[in-house]
Amino acid sequence: WDAAGRLDPLVPSLPLTSVARHDTGDVVLEPLAGAPPVAHAFACPVDGLCRICVKVDADGAGAGRDLVLVVAEEGVTTRHLVELRRRVRAPVRARWVAFDFPVLSSAGRRFTFRLTSPDGEDGARLLPHVARDVTPSFEAFVRRAG
Repeated sequence: WDAAGRLDPLVPSLPLTSVARHDTGDVVLEPLAGAPPVAHAFACPVDGLCRICVKVDADGAGAGRDLVLVVAEEGVTTRHLVELRRRVRAPVRARWVAFDFPVLSSAGRRFTFRLTSPDGEDGARLLPHVARDVTPSFEAFVRRAG
């Protein structure tokens, strides 16, 4: 499946609980390539932050573009806790892209995530769903015991 290079990578099914979400449907689609990154800060009330999903569209060339997620503690942007890359292939409409990472000590902490798209085929566009208030469509998850 993953080796085919045409389909979304499979994400393991894990016992997760959502701790932060924003997805209003009121979006402005602007390509990420060459644009300032999309960034957002959120509070995590419990321990175990381990996945952030973001909603995107992609169009243009079939090989797509890389979507990079960087997570840092709010106010400490020089030290990345997580930096992951996923290839998003067109055509995609309102697709949730999952970024799994090692469980973080997160209770009571505020985190910032940033999305960029540094690499991709000419003509490929990656468009994150961002509300008019500049909040991206995202969901953050913690690992549930069990």
